[in-house]
Amino acid sequence: MSYVIPFEAGEYVARLRKVKERMEGAGIDLLLCTDPANINYLTGLDALSFYVPQVLLVHKDEDAPFWLGRLMDTSALKITTRLPAENLLPYPETMLHQQHVHPFQALCEHIQSRGWGNQTIGVEMDVDYYTARCHQTILAGLPNAKIVDNRRLVNWVRLAKSPAELRYMREAGKLTTVAMHEAIDNLLAGKKSYEVAADILRTSVMGIDGLYGDSPAAFPFVMVGENAHACHLYWTDREMPKNEMVVLELAGVRKRYHSPLARTVLLGRPSEEQRRLADVIIEGVDRALEAAKPGATCGEVENIWQNVLRRNNLSKESRVGYPVGIAYPPDWGEKTANLQDGDKTVLEAGMCFHFQSGLWLERQGIALSETFAVTESGGERLAHVPHRLYSRN
Repeated sequence: MSYVIPFEAGEYVARLRKVKERMEGAGIDLLLCTDPANINYLTGLDALSFYVPQVLLVHKDEDAPFWLGRLMDTSALKITTRLPAENLLPYPETMLHQQHVHPFQALCEHIQSRGWGNQTIGVEMDVDYYTARCHQTILAGLPNAKIVDNRRLVNWVRLAKSPAELRYMREAGKLTTVAMHEAIDNLLAGKKSYEVAADILRTSVMGIDGLYGDSPAAFPFVMVGENAHACHLYWTDREMPKNEMVVLELAGVRKRYHSPLARTVLLGRPSEEQRRLADVIIEGVDRALEAAKPGATCGEVENIWQNVLRRNNLSKESRVGYPVGIAYPPDWGEKTANLQDGDKTVLEAGMCFHFQSGLWLERQGIALSETFAVTESGGERLAHVPHRLYSRN
């Protein structure tokens, strides 16, 4: 069966229109996107083409974006996008990984050739894929242009998901559910940490009910023993010990849409202190998700969570959540709004957040997170793994 682009053409047209509306409001004539998640959002491109410089050009007066990248990657665009062939702009292979030339010199030449060299150009200043050398090359090659930070313009458009996107978020939640259940059920003393990670990866890719999973933007975190007091640690060759904590964090991925989830498993009997901590986390998440409705702000939702913690003489200094959706390495966050005190972003139906309710104390850590979609009745949990502290004897 031939490749099927995940969305109808009209979906991409609507996205482009929203981006251009924001461009107009920001006074930007030409938008340059280097974040592969933003390029995917606007075109459907889904390939490992971001290991070398690539950029999507969105001009206010052009019907379709232009893509500039490596010649060998143009075939992936012909398969996974609907961009016209004449809008694919391969740069010379002789520019790749050289000290004295850079692919963005070809970008500047194209911009100049189209008469855009004296316009306002918005770049992604705070994106992993937009390097200092990329910026330096643009400044040198477009001396008459006004170069501005577009302030994650496309990321903000992505924040509220369409019904078609929510379908993939829910499917990702199904993959998360089956992967986490499998991991917990097979978590036994003596099993190696990397074996647990391998089980998670296999299950999340093999999927369920004919739904396969994509590779995640971040690989599973398997934190054992004293490592469970930290966060963002990968697997090792350590065996699962008895009477120790294991924190699992993973994401099911469907058409690049991520639904992360964390659960904590005790290989033994939990103490009263551990049970109490878990109960507080669960109550805080429940109360916060009840309030996660259109019209509430991110800060208000976070404050509800913090109030539950304060009532129990606990606190969490870091944000408690962040938006998720399309993602590529190195992480699955959308990098816009935060569920954090003072964030005045108003929730809209279709926004999706990872509520990372982990508490990492001096001697122990418990993570019981949820990914949810904002709905009129509150936060809809996208995975269906009981929200509790697990115990395996």
